[in-house]
Amino acid sequence: GKYEEALECYDRALEIFPNDSESWFGKAVIFNKIGKYEEALYCINKTLEFDTSEDYFWICKGDILSNLNRIEEAIEYYDKGLEYYPNNEKAWFSKGCALEKLDKYDEAIKCYNKALEINPNYEDAWLNKGLLSDGLNKSEEALECFNKIIEINPNNGEAWLSKAAVLQHLGKKEE
Repeated sequence: GKYEEALECYDRALEIFPNDSESWFGKAVIFNKIGKYEEALYCINKTLEFDTSEDYFWICKGDILSNLNRIEEAIEYYDKGLEYYPNNEKAWFSKGCALEKLDKYDEAIKCYNKALEINPNYEDAWLNKGLLSDGLNKSEEALECFNKIIEINPNNGEAWLSKAAVLQHLGKKEE
């Protein structure tokens, strides 16, 4: 499909410009998307060999390591990305997801909050914060999160389902 064609284009570009960090990065992103995480890790390492100045390179490496279930290492790379650009909501969100995998729930919520400070319309951050709050039996906080998503995007089905589950759990039949 198109990913294979894109990879061929990156390979051709790398034959001409072997040190092109953007080409290596493009390959890393595609391999990560299609679940070839070891290949993705190789490519992101090549990217960082040639250019360490872009926050999204570090964050991508964190995402790849997270997909490889190397969570502690992933967090180190999210932190590295945040050193370059502390207002990257994606880095804060991804770090929150990683911390959640390590059962560090309070730290995860702080990261989601930081992502939401930067971008108050970040639906995924509201969703994860809501689901985590619900899991910690903080139903009212969870409802606030799901209501916020619905306010941002009334067509977010996951927010409606999550809200319904919390309301059902609370025994609130009418709202």
